Amino acid sequence: ANICAMNSSVHTIPFGIYNVGTGKNYSILEIADMIGGDKINVEPVIEPRQTLADNIKAKNIIDWKPTGNLEGWIPKWKEEIGIGES
Repeated sequence: ANICAMNSSVHTIPFGIYNVGTGKNYSILEIADMIGGDKINVEPVIEPRQTLADNIKAKNIIDWKPTGNLEGWIPKWKEEIGIGES
């Protein structure tokens, strides 16, 4: 997103907040399941119900779009840190 803003054809990008995210919402439990292993439940913490980034402003103004894939990245990350499948 930063590189898109830097290379944007818009001469003056309006000041403000530009959310960047994949457009898909994940719960902590979904991410824990992707990582795998034992889960330890602790006392609940008040967390937002939704954390989905509205990235339409970044798409429209700086021509940014998400290219990452969390489900595909986690297995690669696990392999890199030595906890993945061999």
